[in-house]
Amino acid sequence: METITTQKPLALIRQLVPNKNTSVIGDVDHMLFRRKEYSVYCMNGVIASQRIDVLVSKMLVDNDLLEPPPLESGDVKDAKLDNYFSTLPTIGVLYAMAGSRIVNYSRNMLKQDWRNLFKSNTLYEMLLRRNYESYLQPLTEIHQACDKSKKLIESMQMRVYKRATAFTWDLVVSNLVMVALYLNIGMEKVMTPPKLKFIS
Repeated sequence: METITTQKPLALIRQLVPNKNTSVIGDVDHMLFRRKEYSVYCMNGVIASQRIDVLVSKMLVDNDLLEPPPLESGDVKDAKLDNYFSTLPTIGVLYAMAGSRIVNYSRNMLKQDWRNLFKSNTLYEMLLRRNYESYLQPLTEIHQACDKSKKLIESMQMRVYKRATAFTWDLVVSNLVMVALYLNIGMEKVMTPPKLKFIS
C-alpha cells in the first residue's frame, strides 16, 4: 500500500495503478473515511503476477467497496474456484482530498485516521467462526449461489443488512471471498485495526 505525498500525486496514482486509468480521482466509490477537513480515498487495482494485498482487501471489504467477482456457471467439480479471488487488489494507493484538491496526506494524519479506515464485527469475521474446513468452502458457496446456496446468501442479506438487493448480494459475496482469503493464508482471526508499520 502506498500513501501519496508527492508534488504530482495524480500522475503517481496513474503510474502505480495502471489498470485504473479510467477511474476518476475522488470518486465516491473509492472513499473510505471523511473528516471535516478532508476525505480519504483508496485507488486500488489488480496487477497480474503480484500477490493479493490483504490489508487493502480488508480496507475495501470493511467499507463495502470491494468489487465482487463475476459468478461462474457449471458444476463445482469442474470450476476454477480460485478465479473468485480475481477482484482482490494487489495494490492500493491512499490519498486525501479537500474538495477537488489533493492534499498532502502525512504520516501523522494516517496515524490519526488509521482506526477509522477499518470496521470491526464484520460479516466475514462472523463467518470465520463457522468452522470451515477449507478456503474452498466459501468459494463453493459463491459458485453455487444461483442454486443450492442461494437461500444461504439471501438469509445473510436479510440477517445482516435487513434487505435483499443486488447491492447486499454483492456485499455478502465479497465477504465470502474475504473469508476464503483469510483461510487460504492461514489467518483465522482478524485484527482490527491491523498494525500500522512504516517501512521507509
